[in-house]
Order: sequence, then C-alpha cells, then structure tokens
Amino acid sequence: MPKNDIDYSNTIIYKITCKDTNIKDVYVGHTTNFVQRKHAHKQICTNMKSINYSCKLYQAIRNNGGWNNWTMEIVGFFNCKDHYEARIKEQEYFELLHATLNSIEPMPKPKQKFKIEKSEPAEKIIYNCEICKVKLQNLKCMEIHNQTSKHIKKQKLFVENNTMVEQKIYDNTETNTHAYHCNLCDYHTSKKSDLKKHLITPKHIKNKNNRERDLEIDGNEKPATNICDICSKQFLTNSGLWKHKKKCLFINNEEPNNSQNTLLSNVLTPKMFLDILNQSKELQNVLVEQTKELQAKILEQSQQLLEQNKQIIELAKKPSMVNSNNQFNLNFFLNETCKNAMNIQDFIQSIKLTTQDFETTGRLGFVDGISRIFINELKRLEVERRPLHCTDMKRETVYVKDNDTWEKENQEKKKLKWAINSIAQLNLNQVQQWQQEYPECIENNTTANTRFNEMAMIALGGFGDEQVKKFDDKIMKNVMREIVVSKDI
Repeated sequence: MPKNDIDYSNTIIYKITCKDTNIKDVYVGHTTNFVQRKHAHKQICTNMKSINYSCKLYQAIRNNGGWNNWTMEIVGFFNCKDHYEARIKEQEYFELLHATLNSIEPMPKPKQKFKIEKSEPAEKIIYNCEICKVKLQNLKCMEIHNQTSKHIKKQKLFVENNTMVEQKIYDNTETNTHAYHCNLCDYHTSKKSDLKKHLITPKHIKNKNNRERDLEIDGNEKPATNICDICSKQFLTNSGLWKHKKKCLFINNEEPNNSQNTLLSNVLTPKMFLDILNQSKELQNVLVEQTKELQAKILEQSQQLLEQNKQIIELAKKPSMVNSNNQFNLNFFLNETCKNAMNIQDFIQSIKLTTQDFETTGRLGFVDGISRIFINELKRLEVERRPLHCTDMKRETVYVKDNDTWEKENQEKKKLKWAINSIAQLNLNQVQQWQQEYPECIENNTTANTRFNEMAMIALGGFGDEQVKKFDDKIMKNVMREIVVSKDI
C-alpha cells in the first residue's frame, strides 16, 4: 500500500529481543498493523529468496535459536500525522533502548558539511613572442616555441633587418670603447654580439613599432593604386577595378589613347537622360496595362470557381450514387421511384404478431427469430413501398424514410436499432396471450412451465450492454443482406 494511503494515527513502536538474557541485542521498529508485521518478520527469517534475508536482524535471529527464541513486544501507541513523524518517534526509542540490530538508523543525523573556501585564482601569466606574434600559456611552451625552426628562422631575419639601425662609431682615440650604438634606444656597446642581443629585446622591438606607426601617421603610406581612369574611383584590388570598368557609364568605345574631348563626348547628356526616362515611362504603361488584364482574368476565373463550388455543395447535400455505366441513380430512386414508401414508424405500427411468432422465436433464438419477423414484414411490401434500403452491404450504408424524408443512417444506426427493439417488444407482448392459451404454464414443475420460461428468457434478448450490442449487430446484418438495392432497377 502506498505511504500516502496509510493511517499513522495509531502508530505502534515495537521491539524484538532474544529470550536468552545473555544476548543484549535489540531491534526497534514501527508499524500500523502489529500482527501483519510480526508475520512478515517470521517469514523473512526463513525465506532465502527474500531481499532482506541477509539483513543484520535476521542473521542474528537465525544464529541464536531461530524465531521461536525471540519475542516481539509493543513498546507504545502514538498518534502520528505521517510517516515522517513515525520515523522520528522510532528514532527516539532507537536511541533510548540502544538498538543494535537495525541495519540503518530510522532518522540518521545529517553529516556536518565542511565548507571549502575557494582561493582566488592566481593571475594568469601570458608569454608573448614578439618575433612570431604568438601568445603562449606557460614558460615551458615558450621554451619549446623558441627551439622551433620557424622561430629560429624568423629570429635570424629579424636580426638582419635591424642591423640597419645599428651605427658603428669608430673613434681613433683610445678612450672611446663603445664601437656599436642603437639610435632608437640610445644603447652603446663595444661588442657586436651584445648589440644583436639588444635588437631582440622587448624594449627595442617596442621602440621600433612605435617608430613605424609614427611614420604612417606622418603620411608615408604607400600610394593608392587601382584607380579608374574614366571616373577616378579607387579600388582595393585589381580585380575589383576590372569588374568596374565593365559597368562604368563613362566607358569610351574608342581606343584608350583618345584625347580628353573624346571622353567628354561619351558623357551622359541631359537629352539622352530624357530619352531614357521617356522609354522607361512607356514600358511602365505597358506593364500596367498587362497587369490590369491579368487581374481581370484572375477575377473571372475565381468567380467561375465559386460557381462550381456552389454547384458541388448543392449536389453533395443530395444523396446519390451513380455507377460507371450511369445505370443507377440513388437520388432518383429514393425521391421518385420510392416517393410513396412507408415511414419507419408506420411500418412498425402495421406489424401484427401472434403467439406462433413467439413460439418460433423461442425455437430459433432471439437473433434468428427477430430477423425472421423483420425480413418477412419487409418482403410483404413491394420494393418501392419499403421504409429502408441498403445501397452498400460492404460499408453497411442504409437509407431510412422517416417523417416523409429519406435519411442516411450514421455509424450508430439509431433508427434501425429502434425498429429492431420495437419488433422485439411486440414479440415479448405475446407472453400474456400465450399464457391464456396454455394456462398450465403457470404451475411450477410442469413441462409447459419449463417451456414458457425458456421462451420468455429468449424473448428478453441479451443481458448486458455487450450482449445486446452483439445481438443488434447480427440482426442488422441479416436484415441488410435481404434489402440490398439492385442497381439494375
């Protein structure tokens, strides 16, 4: 049973102890059904297939004389709201009685959580290689990078390119010991190797980059190229200039060595602009006329479609069935050929049954007996006078005339079922007449009484919705099989 369905208002705290006084082990538990819990403990002790078979409690019981050597006693009754309060009460007696056989504590104390203080992350050091323009994560990666052939090659080129900055100062006097000088950093040295080391220092590289940036600001950029000779537009790439020349309005059809007067002759004049504008207006007027004609045609077609849809809807409302050879029209058959057919209610009222029908139904059974009556009454009428017709046996399509109107039965076939139940009631009404003809059927333990009871039970039909539906479906199929409309009529 789920925990939320258990009533804990009468919670029982119990203990299990050994009859041997030398064994001090105790088990504490709670339950709402003491007898059921005691039986469960007893069964688990000996049931090896149980999940709890190897628990601490049952191992102790089996090792110390079995269940008969142990006792299960009630400690007290308590009114608890839910399972949580029952476990709290069990925990109190678990600690009070010093229980040792419980596998787990009923309500164990939460473990103390130690908060680990997170130290602030140390500032990340990034190593830059100014020569290769790359950033490295640590010193080891920097050392590996410095040993690569790519870096060594760039380093040599860098040193060679910066030797132009160095200036060798030669002084014939003995006091001048600084033979090499860097103008950018104002660095002096007497050894060429020291100068080479200086040229790759961050300080020198920074000064060199600043110097190059200043030169660019002063206007020492490379002169712009890729300029159109006709309209003087500037392009970044030669391919862009080549594409532009194909579309430029001022392109000269003559040779490129013509004079300036020839270029001016190809410039778009106001007269040329007006001619182009007039041509565009004429084209626009033609497009407007074509658009109006197209809209008129679309509107006319949409109106025709609406008329067709209305005709289709009107035809769909009228029940009709036409085969491939146009031999049979259901709408004409129902409304013209069968216009004088009986209504279903008038048909039921015209049925007159006798005790012979009651006896025949008792002999044939409810399904065959009611089907016989229904089919015989329909065959008594001409086809054009029948109140119902089946047009498709496979799909069980039935049309019933009610209130002077032919209607198609839906999947439930309520009107056809009503007719079947009405005929069954007419058959059941013959019970009193049959009793008058055979008065000995009233006496118990007679042949007539036994026969009467059997026929009456059959006349009642099915018992329960499922059997009633089964009988009705069988009767409907029997009737529809006999009233299928022939398409050659």
